[in-house]
Amino acid sequence: MKSGDNYNPAVSADGRFVVFSSNRNGKSNIWQMNTEDGSGLKQLTFTDGNYYPSISPDNQWVAYDNQEKGIVSIWKVPLQGGDAIKIADRYRMPAFSPDSQLIAARYDELLGADDLAIFSIQGGEPLNRVQIPRFDWQRVYWLSNHVVSFINKDDKGYPNIWSLDLNSGARKQLTHFNRNQIFSYAWSPDYKSLACQLGTRTRNVVLIK
Repeated sequence: MKSGDNYNPAVSADGRFVVFSSNRNGKSNIWQMNTEDGSGLKQLTFTDGNYYPSISPDNQWVAYDNQEKGIVSIWKVPLQGGDAIKIADRYRMPAFSPDSQLIAARYDELLGADDLAIFSIQGGEPLNRVQIPRFDWQRVYWLSNHVVSFINKDDKGYPNIWSLDLNSGARKQLTHFNRNQIFSYAWSPDYKSLACQLGTRTRNVVLIK
């Protein structure tokens, strides 16, 4: 089996498993393996267009978005394998709450919406919708069962990481970077450390003779 192209890795809260999107069998599906030595490789989905997996902290489920039919949707599948279950249409980039009972998902970029939706792990209509800025390829992260982090611009126009309390609506700036791009970021399991990939976008006009 060829390794193919592999994207969007996500590690379980206990560090035992990693899930990722791979086209090693010709279609983009979600795969799982053990983090210690890469053993236990297992294919979890069997359609196409599956990306951005996330493992529930209790290691029961993997949520992911499916883009096979043009309009994205969120699904979940047991971490150990089984039938996939649809959670919601028109949202993507799912992330589990620390208690594994909620899923936060971003808007569908193609629809031009700017909201964050909170779903029950059982699916159904959103329990909450909140307007947040649109940043490509940026998943939200949970800091507690009612607080999430997202990227927003500060008063100088620099993108930084902010927190949002879903109960009170309070927003707080957590970082103070002075770069014009956050390519990606992730929190440590205890939410005390933060890893960021920062950069600067430069555009120039070049005359070639």
